[in-house]
Amino acid sequence: MSTLLRWRASAGFIQGFGWVTNEELRYDSVGQLLSAGPTAYKIPNVTDLPRVLNVNFIDNPKHQKNVCRSKAVGEPPLMLGLAVWLAAWHALSFVNQHKRVDLAIPATGEELLTRLTDLSPDNDGASAASVGGHGVSQIPAPRQ
Repeated sequence: MSTLLRWRASAGFIQGFGWVTNEELRYDSVGQLLSAGPTAYKIPNVTDLPRVLNVNFIDNPKHQKNVCRSKAVGEPPLMLGLAVWLAAWHALSFVNQHKRVDLAIPATGEELLTRLTDLSPDNDGASAASVGGHGVSQIPAPRQ
């Protein structure tokens, strides 16, 4: 696979990573979308990424149906950004195993801090003010 295609696939993952950690939809008091474009939210940059990002591909040299075997190289890795959200959700599930984890997408720094506060064993049930969107709670906490 060419270097260009590897970069396209990596960029798709990075875009997905930004989607689940930064791209929050915000509305004003009358329901008008405030975050309507890339100028309204922070897209991931080089300082947001891990120092090492390993990307591996399945070698399939016999596949000849697409131009340079490149169809949809960037789009599928976008969905792999969900792995970042799931990793954050999984880490939060160990804070307090007696409480259910509700983590919104995007899992912004503020959202993560709010969830950490909510899950703290010292928290007597008073919920921290929600900064993020709507909690996602369909996934049960992992069992040990």
